Amino acid sequence: MRQTFYGNAAAKQMLHHMLNGNLHHAYLIYGADGLGKKTFAKYLAQSIFCKGKAKPCFVCESCYKIQKNIHPDMILIDEGSTHHSIKIETIRNLCLDCVIKPNEGLFKIYIITDVQNMTTGALNAFLKTLEEPPANVIFLLLAPNRMLLADTMVSRLVPIELFTLNQQEWNQALTDYDVHLSQEKKDVLWASTQGNLGQARIQLQQQTNEDQALKQLYGCLLQRQEYQMLKLFYQYEKNKMALLELFNQLLVLFRECLIVQLKSRESQLFKEEIRQLKDTFTKKQIIQLIELIENLKIKISSNANMNLLIADICVELKEIIT
Repeated sequence: MRQTFYGNAAAKQMLHHMLNGNLHHAYLIYGADGLGKKTFAKYLAQSIFCKGKAKPCFVCESCYKIQKNIHPDMILIDEGSTHHSIKIETIRNLCLDCVIKPNEGLFKIYIITDVQNMTTGALNAFLKTLEEPPANVIFLLLAPNRMLLADTMVSRLVPIELFTLNQQEWNQALTDYDVHLSQEKKDVLWASTQGNLGQARIQLQQQTNEDQALKQLYGCLLQRQEYQMLKLFYQYEKNKMALLELFNQLLVLFRECLIVQLKSRESQLFKEEIRQLKDTFTKKQIIQLIELIENLKIKISSNANMNLLIADICVELKEIIT
C-alpha cells in the first residue's frame, strides 16, 4: 500500500511521540488549504486504531474503516467547511456523545474541520469539555491558521503545523499518484503551487476539465452542432473566468491553423485538429472565428449579461460556420 501522507517529517515525529505513550486529549492541526489537514488527521486516527505492526498499516480492518469514514469511533464533523459555521447544537450533541464509551477501540476520536468557524455559543459550550474531557476521547481540530482561533482554545491544544512539500517529496507524490507529466511540467506545477499538493490536484483537475471542454467545443464546431454548443456554453453562465480560459485555448488553435494556411507549413502543436479545421473551414472563416472570439473576450471582461452573451455567441458562430 502506497504512502498516503507526504513530507512533514516534524508532524510525523510528533505522531510517533504520541504512539509511544504520550497521547494528549486535543490537537490542533493547522496549515493552508490543500496541505492535507484532514488527510493527516485520518492518518493519525489510523495510527492510533491500527492493529498492524507498522502503524498505520493501511490494510487492517480499523485502517480500512477510517479510510472509508465508517469507523464507529471516528466522528468527522465537517460542518465548518460545508455550512460555514459550527453551531452550538452540533457541539452540544458532541459533548453528549463523547461521554459514551467507544464501540471498538480504546478511544473515540473527533475530527472537527474549520474550527475557526465555531459560533461564540459553540465555542463556549466546547471549552468546558475541552478543559475536562472524558479519559477515552481525543479531539483533532483543524484550522488554516492558529491565529484565527481564540486564545482560550489554543491554550488547551497541542499544535501540529503542516508545511508544503520540497521538490523530492513532490516528485514522489506525483509518481505515486500516477500523474503523467514531464519533469519540466512537474517543476512548473511545484513552483506555481509552492509545493501545495492539494492545490496541484485542483489545478490538474481543472486542466483535465478544460481539455475535455475544448475537445467538446471543437467537435461541435466541426459538426456545426448549434444546440450542443449552446448547452456547453450555458455551463459557464456563472464562471466567466473559465469561459475566458476556454476561449484563450480556442484562439491558440485557430491562430495556429491560420498560420499553417497562410505559410503552407506543418503544425507542431495540433496536427490532427488543424488538418480537420483546414478540411472544414476556409481561411476567411478562420479569420472571422478569431475576430469573434477576441470580441467575445472583451464583452465578457466588461461584465456583459452572460445569458444574452451566450445566446449571441451561438448565433454569431452559426452565421460564420454555416
